[in-house]
Amino acid sequence: MHNFVLEDELEIDFGSERVNYAGGQRIFILEGENNAHKARAVTPLVKLILVEDL
Repeated sequence: MHNFVLEDELEIDFGSERVNYAGGQRIFILEGENNAHKARAVTPLVKLILVEDL
């Protein structure tokens, strides 16, 4: 899955590690249960583009 943070800041918890992404950064997450994750906005609002392969 290819994703982009357009504005503000997002934190993604991958279980063993938390990673912060700021506006302008690309997020790449591999498919599968081993890559389970949970996202939360660090700022009051986050603008994203989410693209999923079908």
